[in-house]
Amino acid sequence: MDATGISHIALCVRDMDKSLEFYRDILGMRVTADGPTDPTEGGRAHNYAHRRTARRRVSL
Repeated sequence: MDATGISHIALCVRDMDKSLEFYRDILGMRVTADGPTDPTEGGRAHNYAHRRTARRRVSL
């Protein structure tokens, strides 16, 4: 079976604003969602080395 596309890719970044400057302003991607989210959402809190009460998620 040949791949026909990509569903999604998740990246953790140190500096969200600098990353957005690159993906949005240089590569021309459009922000479709931007806001806080619960880090325990989806039962994946064990994936994060630094526990937080909230984190910011941006979708492009």
